[in-house]
Amino acid sequence: MQENEKNGIKINPLRLIATCLIIGVILACIFAYLIFGNLVEAFNRMLALQGQPSRTAPSMASLSYIVTWVLSIYSIVVTAIFSYMVWKINDRSLSISEELKDFEVTSNNENKELTKKKFTDI
Repeated sequence: MQENEKNGIKINPLRLIATCLIIGVILACIFAYLIFGNLVEAFNRMLALQGQPSRTAPSMASLSYIVTWVLSIYSIVVTAIFSYMVWKINDRSLSISEELKDFEVTSNNENKELTKKKFTDI
């Protein structure tokens, strides 16, 4: 697990994903509470009405709506996190390739000088 440290900001992708997951679960519970009221009572009522689709259809539609929104939010957050990580990897790769390019140019110049010196000494 690598932590990115630039401008004094430490970013741990696993912690970021876990935080977003926890926030999503909390939001889902809040939305479920706003729609159903007491969640324990609503769950017990769903168990009591199990197998009676005509009586539970509105509840299942509401629950489906909540799940759809939570999954949409998760997909947006995960896409943003992975896009950020790909951008940081590309940025780091670019800086490494620039350093290698400078090193290669310096190394080639030194080799040319050593070769010239070797032939002038002969």
